Amino acid sequence: MDISNNDNTLHEFINDFAESKLSKPELQAFSELMEQNPEVRKMSYAGMIIHNKFRTSDKIRAKKGFEQRMAARFAEEMKREAVEENIELNSVNAD
Repeated sequence: MDISNNDNTLHEFINDFAESKLSKPELQAFSELMEQNPEVRKMSYAGMIIHNKFRTSDKIRAKKGFEQRMAARFAEEMKREAVEENIELNSVNAD
């Protein structure tokens, strides 16, 4: 089984396993899959380790005003993209 593709269901199960959010039947079925597939097992345990590291690490806070600065940058980027799209549409329509 190749889990490098975008199989969202499998990725959701791996995330839920890492966060200990699977129900008993889900955990039983997923455990069987992990027994059969070393790649899934490796990714699942790696996800669990990463989740635990984040959960136990020191919390980092963004500087005051971070959200406002990011929102302004997003707005500028969206405006720039809209201008580029309008220029592109106008040049296509002019032809």
